[in-house]
Amino acid sequence: MNKKSMSDTLVVVLIFVIGAIILLSFGSSVASKLKEDSDIETCRLSVLAQAQTRKPIGIAALPKTYTPLDCPRRSLKIFENKVEINSKKSKKYSFKKLSADEMNKVLAEELRLCWYKMMEGGKDIFDYSYWVSSNACLICSEIEFDSSLKGKSYEGLLDYLKSKKIPKGGITYFDYLIRYKKDMFSSLGIEPWIQFSEEKLNAGEKYSVYFLAHKPDFVKQTFGEQKSAYHIDLSKESELSRVCSELTN
Repeated sequence: MNKKSMSDTLVVVLIFVIGAIILLSFGSSVASKLKEDSDIETCRLSVLAQAQTRKPIGIAALPKTYTPLDCPRRSLKIFENKVEINSKKSKKYSFKKLSADEMNKVLAEELRLCWYKMMEGGKDIFDYSYWVSSNACLICSEIEFDSSLKGKSYEGLLDYLKSKKIPKGGITYFDYLIRYKKDMFSSLGIEPWIQFSEEKLNAGEKYSVYFLAHKPDFVKQTFGEQKSAYHIDLSKESELSRVCSELTN
């Protein structure tokens, strides 16, 4: 083999190796994104399935559901220049330096995804309490900060929700999160609102984005005195036991 042939062969091999590396890197990124999207859609479908297969409310026993929810918690860790989701760097949340606006983008998206997964509060899920009303909670996202950010704080979430639109939705995050009850508010002449347990996040704390279902007792539900009520909240992890009667995941 002459020098030119050897040179040409080396070039081909080099191109092949570089191409393989690029494909492997791209394939890994795509696989990770597909896995994340799959988890979100799997949860939403399991919520729909549970709502559609509830056992009828009976006098002798608690109402139960046939289908368990498949909604694992997302674990987010916030750094100065990145966000890790389930210990992997997120491409969805990409920034060079964490600011209040970037932090609120993360929070807004986690709230939206949680509300989306839970069918926007439009389906009756979770079991009822028999004698007393209760609050059942499903944790969508657990959020913590890297130790390098300790001492910093971030606020302005509500303003962000009211001013920024959801991806491909055409409406603001705020309007999306209150959409299921907007007509009810309007009929009563009341301005729709959202109130979070936490409006200011301190980097030394851990937080949870969660879906809360207020379930009336059997009597109130049966005679129409109360209906199940659903909403999304953002709270310190340490406060969940005070707010939630039970955790479903």
